[in-house]
Amino acid sequence: MLIEEIGIVCRGFVLYRKNFQEEISEIQDFKKGAFFSAINSFSKSLFSEELSYIEATNHITFFSITRIESIEEEYYEDLIAYAIFNIKNRKKTEKIITKKIKPILDDVLKKFKDKYNRKSLVYVDQYEDFNTELEIVLKH
Repeated sequence: MLIEEIGIVCRGFVLYRKNFQEEISEIQDFKKGAFFSAINSFSKSLFSEELSYIEATNHITFFSITRIESIEEEYYEDLIAYAIFNIKNRKKTEKIITKKIKPILDDVLKKFKDKYNRKSLVYVDQYEDFNTELEIVLKH
């Protein structure tokens, strides 16, 4: 298993992303953020469940979702952490998700929420320094 990207989405926008492979364009970020938010809303509306993962032939995108409060809104919003990783052995996928990916994303969400809850979420530049927290999470 190789994590290719970890990111955080809110309101359809990628607030933070760390890519461990080739760099992608802002247009791809925009599409990804909008898609992840939309499909999570769809899953909640249709099934009353949050999205857990999307599986492709060689990749899985796993989601961990919590709620965050910003100063712009008077209600909590979905904060979606995602990890895109390639899979070589499908038999171990569930174990990898529960033992490695989910704990990483849960920790990333906790650190992000601790740092940015009840703050303005619209200034994307403020998230650049989140790399330090992510590096700490990934070392454990």
